[in-house]
Amino acid sequence: MHDRLPVEFAPIRREHTSALAQLLVALDRMGDGQNFHPHPLDTLTADRIANHVGADYYCVGFTAAGLVSYGMLRGWDEGYDVPSAGLAVHPDHRGQGLGRLTMLHLQPIAIARRAPSICLSVYPTNHAARSLYQSLGYTLHEEPPTRLIGTLNLSAGH
Repeated sequence: MHDRLPVEFAPIRREHTSALAQLLVALDRMGDGQNFHPHPLDTLTADRIANHVGADYYCVGFTAAGLVSYGMLRGWDEGYDVPSAGLAVHPDHRGQGLGRLTMLHLQPIAIARRAPSICLSVYPTNHAARSLYQSLGYTLHEEPPTRLIGTLNLSAGH
């Protein structure tokens, strides 16, 4: 692992549209849409997310290098009590612990909103993500035919 960069997280805002679009396009170019597809990886989606109004939470992580990660807790807009988490790290900034920091940013947001747990979906072949989620305490269960569903109980000890 490289030296950790200081990261500042912020709820996504309109002024993040261009930087988020660049991140999503970089993910698409790397073929990350195979493992990360909560939405299209394009500029129109970046604009929609940066202008989102609702209960779902979207955030960006910045270092001196610019926007390096993107995280979300979704499902509240649809009335779910348990949000679904997702994250992406810019391909040029992987291996620095940014995925872990993004997930650790999302967890207290869910706790503050009184979510009993957080869920997520990961492909069995996405070993880096599986390892990260398990190290953060997520329990992974098979959901045939191709995914694992992770759950983190937030009510224990909180």
